[in-house]
Amino acid sequence: MQYLIYICIYHYILIIMKGEIMKNFQHTWLIKIGNLLALLLTLMGINSCNNNVVEYGAPYAHFQIKGKVMDSNSKPVSGIRVDCTINYPYGEGSYTDTLATELTNESGKFDTNFSYESISGLTVIATDTDGINNGSFEKDSVDMKITNDDYKGSKGWFEGTVTKDITITMKEK
Repeated sequence: MQYLIYICIYHYILIIMKGEIMKNFQHTWLIKIGNLLALLLTLMGINSCNNNVVEYGAPYAHFQIKGKVMDSNSKPVSGIRVDCTINYPYGEGSYTDTLATELTNESGKFDTNFSYESISGLTVIATDTDGINNGSFEKDSVDMKITNDDYKGSKGWFEGTVTKDITITMKEK
């Protein structure tokens, strides 16, 4: 019904523009008619909307992944790069998206914060990047499951905050 009205208005404008009536109108009257038609089209567009609420954007959540990296003797290891990643299937394989990266401090602690879409798990990868400065360690990873109960304080598009605390024990090379 709405499109039928648009078509009728369009044809009416064409008839006015082509007909003899156009010669009698002053420029100001054309502007007034154009403004009136714009108002009518706007009102019809607003009237055609349904009552559903539409929010623009995408659902997201805030993640805080913190923890400690230790060696096999339970001593903290500093200078370890910690990556929070997620794997996506792609064709016959997959690709990895790194969501956050942090280095451990002198106490072996790290604290990453990032916002992302709601996920059901991620992988935390610890990599020794400083060579032999603090010892030489093999790369290690921890898979973390994230459940609906982990999301706290959701409201609207904000799906909540997830806080996880982990300990990674790295093996010496």
